Amino acid sequence: MTIDRSKRPQIPDFYQIPSLSVIKDTLVNGIKTYRIVNHDINIVRLYFLIDGGQTLQNKTSVARACIQLLHEGTATMTAEEIAEKLDFLGAHYEYVSAKEYSSICVHFPRNAGKTILEIFADMLSHATFPQQRVELYQQKIKNQLAIDLQNNAYFGYCKLMESLFGYNHPYGHYSSLDNVDQFTREDIVEYYHQYIHAGNISVLAAGNVDETFIDELNQTIGQLPYKATNKPIITIPQLPPQKIYIEKEKSVQSSILIGKRTCTVADPQFAAFSLLNTFLGGYFGSRLMTNIREKKGLTYGIYSALRPYRSCSTFYIKADVNKLQRQLVIDEIYKEMQLLQQQLVEEEELSVMKKYIYGDLLKIFDGVFEQLDGYLSLLLFNLPEDHFQKKLEIALSADKQMIMDAAKQLFTKDDFSEIVIG
Repeated sequence: MTIDRSKRPQIPDFYQIPSLSVIKDTLVNGIKTYRIVNHDINIVRLYFLIDGGQTLQNKTSVARACIQLLHEGTATMTAEEIAEKLDFLGAHYEYVSAKEYSSICVHFPRNAGKTILEIFADMLSHATFPQQRVELYQQKIKNQLAIDLQNNAYFGYCKLMESLFGYNHPYGHYSSLDNVDQFTREDIVEYYHQYIHAGNISVLAAGNVDETFIDELNQTIGQLPYKATNKPIITIPQLPPQKIYIEKEKSVQSSILIGKRTCTVADPQFAAFSLLNTFLGGYFGSRLMTNIREKKGLTYGIYSALRPYRSCSTFYIKADVNKLQRQLVIDEIYKEMQLLQQQLVEEEELSVMKKYIYGDLLKIFDGVFEQLDGYLSLLLFNLPEDHFQKKLEIALSADKQMIMDAAKQLFTKDDFSEIVIG
């Protein structure tokens, strides 16, 4: 059959997404495990998900230091021995330290699974955090932070979160050169013993992870000690919006961040706000990109985003612009918000948005590793397994009036903080 490349392919009118096929088990020590099995893939992606993250630390950088220094030595292995063994076995691992969780993501050949799990079980139960390694790490993160804080966009985002939650709130706190290295080895060890244990860890895995893999988990990770964990309840302060302008004489550009607090991802309104965010600045052809980048040439890139936490979410717009034109850009941003409040969107634009969201959701199901990442997001926010299907249904049922109503609710100008750096 010859394909006529001069004609656009037909786009079906039906929208379906598959369901996640997740096998749930509990290890002998109480750790919950979640598996997505594909026997044809002999590489395993595995997450150790540690609940709490930076919200549980009593000093800046402790949670991050704890997770990133696990491989620097245990009671039975040096850092060099750990690195050599994992490299020999073909394992690759990455750490994430976020506000409400930490994670270790490991990729490894299935046939090396038992040995690799033994190494990580040792790291999760007998890490030693050598003093010399701690001091080197402190110097490293301080040097990196000194560079990051010179980045207007990075510093602007920090100031935006501070304006929305307050500097002493877990969501609004950020590292400074004064506090980034003020923790001690003892602080790390205390955090490690308090929060790195079977009572605070979940395991997610995808690939050729059959029942034999569960046996291997039980023999290794299943031997971690169990403890009860007391976690603080995060409350959201109702701070008034702020306007913060920090001038930098040597900066040619200014970073603009405009944002506010909004509902949690579990709130029924979140799906409508997510669709609205896509209209405004959630993809390359959005209104902000079309107007401020394409038509007026005021920036190379501008976008909006919804960032969820467990107790709320934040909605913000970010752009880097010529500092002489920053007020014009701010005015244009609010103008685009106002247009969504006052004018019904065109039917064609609404149809494009629905197809875009459908395609975006389909990416979650494009292979077992992507499915595992999708399921991880459900666990992080305690969402039901049909969350993606419901999100699609809400998007498909959206009409012009729904978008306008959502804009009137989300885009109240007086609710937004404005941060300009540069």
